[in-house]
Amino acid sequence: MTSLPMLAQDKFTFFKNLPDGEIGSLMEFCTHHKATAGEIIWNEGDDDNQAAFILKGKLGIKKMTEFSS
Repeated sequence: MTSLPMLAQDKFTFFKNLPDGEIGSLMEFCTHHKATAGEIIWNEGDDDNQAAFILKGKLGIKKMTEFSS
């Protein structure tokens, strides 16, 4: 299995430009999550301080308004 730091370096220019030590430090705060199709990862208003890096597939974003459900 490919490690998370290697996946990040392969997919994102941002990680390619970081020294290995900094990537390791950053990866201490990362987890690998394989979402299923249609899975809700976050809901608007969640009290989270997270970012997502999509390694494969697509991510849909839906903004809730008074006109949508």
